Amino acid sequence: MLSPARPAGEWQTYDIIFEAPDFAPDGTLLKRARVTVLLNGVLVQHAT
Repeated sequence: MLSPARPAGEWQTYDIIFEAPDFAPDGTLLKRARVTVLLNGVLVQHAT
């Protein structure tokens, strides 16, 4: 498996996209929170 990480000493970047949960007025969860993560432009987690 190839790693998206760059060699030691080189700049690493993370892009994190967070989708907040949605709640009904009574506090009931309507939609769970989700996160998508990219490491150096490579997708490593999607809608987790």
